[in-house]
Amino acid sequence: MVIISVSVISKAGKPLIARQFRDISRVRLEGLLSAFPKLMDPKSQHTFVETDSVRYVYQSLDQLFLVLITTKTSNIVEDLETLQLFSRIIKDICFSNQRNSGTGIGEEIISENAFDLMFAFDEIVSLGYRESVSLGQVKDILKMDSQEENLQEAIKQRQIENAQSHATMKATEIAMQIANNGGIRTGGISSADRGIGSSGGSRPTDVYVPPSNQGKYSGIGSGSRETSSNVTSSSSSSSGGLPAQNTSDRKLKEQSKPSSLKQMILNRPNSKKGSHSLLNDLVSKGDITPTIAENTSVPVSTKIESVAEQQKKVKVEDIHLQVKETLQVETNREGGLNSLDVKGEMHLAINETGNGFIKVRLVNDLKDGFVSKIHPNIDKKEFSDQRTLALKRTDKPFPTGNPLKILTWRSQGNFDESVLPFTVNCWPNPSGGETTVSIEYNLQDTSAELQNVTISVPIPTKEVSVESADVGTYRVDQKNGKFIWSFDLIDSSCASGSIEFVINERADESSFFPVDVSFTSEYSMSGTEIRDVLSVTDSSEQRYSVEKSLTVAEYKIV
Repeated sequence: MVIISVSVISKAGKPLIARQFRDISRVRLEGLLSAFPKLMDPKSQHTFVETDSVRYVYQSLDQLFLVLITTKTSNIVEDLETLQLFSRIIKDICFSNQRNSGTGIGEEIISENAFDLMFAFDEIVSLGYRESVSLGQVKDILKMDSQEENLQEAIKQRQIENAQSHATMKATEIAMQIANNGGIRTGGISSADRGIGSSGGSRPTDVYVPPSNQGKYSGIGSGSRETSSNVTSSSSSSSGGLPAQNTSDRKLKEQSKPSSLKQMILNRPNSKKGSHSLLNDLVSKGDITPTIAENTSVPVSTKIESVAEQQKKVKVEDIHLQVKETLQVETNREGGLNSLDVKGEMHLAINETGNGFIKVRLVNDLKDGFVSKIHPNIDKKEFSDQRTLALKRTDKPFPTGNPLKILTWRSQGNFDESVLPFTVNCWPNPSGGETTVSIEYNLQDTSAELQNVTISVPIPTKEVSVESADVGTYRVDQKNGKFIWSFDLIDSSCASGSIEFVINERADESSFFPVDVSFTSEYSMSGTEIRDVLSVTDSSEQRYSVEKSLTVAEYKIV
């Protein structure tokens, strides 16, 4: 069985809530749902209707309809069982509130419980297939508590109690000091002159000065009978120390330690939230580029990404190999390949002299259409016969220090679009006074992992309405007039995706080209892979590290 969508609609076909489990655009879904009331026969005893492409399995919910849209090859018996489970969970959620128990299920009740229904639908069907769950299991899942949230609430409550206890203790201490001084409060600022608003015999006023501003107020009262030391500082008031935390507090804090590095960063307070919001607004409008200065406080999301990139860096061994490729490609809007240029280099870096007597073996030849060139000191015969990079003179080691370029390659031949690991299609569709633009991507080689993917589409207007987006994030660069669709990572788990947006004017197709694509990856276009590194003297395996990178110099769709 393959369930495309589950929806609750009105008698006229208006969708109140709809959850899609397969790739389907909003326009397509609304068209299917609006056609359903016309296809349904009121006199028929059946609870399903078929068209040329899909099957509707439905059930009445008082004034509404619960509709499953499935493929025609789906098992109708299993679909009916799933429909019954959806119906039961909708009634259970909508009638859980006693106010609704006396009325039928209407549009208002569905709207009030929309999010709870969405969560329940996701537990019943995943990627179009029914999960093996019952009504009771779904209810238990929806009621699950978060242990971390409970711990944080307990810690917060304990901190509030400690703060109240500390405030009471400090109030008692101040009262005792006043009593010991004969009812006269100590501290404050008094002036020898009467221009400040207090006479020489009047009671001085206590002033609270934040620690960062103590230098600003250090000169106040310097000419008066009271010295500047009378100014009450937050540092001196807190120097008395907080009451010691008991054992239970320490246990709660230990249990509440973040379980991941991401949590540790997210839990940090952000004192410059307002400035980050302003910077983000400027970036979204295109007024500034999203680069971060050395002394600028980095947003939390950027911190997480930078830490993840640091963790992903290869541990450099004494023998370190770098495989670098750059891609320059131009495709046409019909999907064909206009030009392709791939250049690659392999660098060898030796940190210790003793490790220079080595040879590097490759897995196999380069892919068809690629030619290679080796360093003049590399043995050409051994490289041609055994795909091994070794020096002609075995009594000399590879030089140490700076990386040495030992191999280069480039593309030379006729290629088609199948050689690309990642393709993008852009489909503008003018209709009436607006233009609908559909963009889809496809990861052709699912073994590849692409990072920092950006798809930039020129737009003739700043008014953009996004109709549907499967994955990724999007923004409008108003300054440069571009719609930008970006991803942190694209791999086999999200090998394809689409987005659809509408602009409020009829535009020519050429207005949305050229489309620019950029990404980074460890994927090799030429298929260059290192098998191992051996010692020249005894052919023993040596420890080495490899750093691979594929960068896009230019990727345009014209």
